[in-house]
Amino acid sequence: MNKLKPLVLFAVAMIVAFSSASLLADNTADHSDQLVVVMYRVGDLPVWTNDGKFASDILMVYLQTKVSPRMWEARGGVATMASYPKNASLVISAPAKTHDEIIKTLRLHRGE
Repeated sequence: MNKLKPLVLFAVAMIVAFSSASLLADNTADHSDQLVVVMYRVGDLPVWTNDGKFASDILMVYLQTKVSPRMWEARGGVATMASYPKNASLVISAPAKTHDEIIKTLRLHRGE
């Protein structure tokens, strides 16, 4: 069961995020604030401890500070982020516009 726990948590997060997004959806409304869930592989970034453990905390705080700071749940917004060490990734639920900023920020740090 321990091996399945991250996968189960990921599946639950996806279901909750998509359920929340569909509840927010309204056919007549502007959908620019609709939540989108994206998995970002970040293993190529400096998110590792000296002993080889995945430590995405600093990257997560950086993204929440740099990209749409008021959008994050910790600051009263709707965007959420979860770390998944098994595949060195972050799963982020946020509006598409926020994802555009995240992509730009990660590309900058990758030298792209």
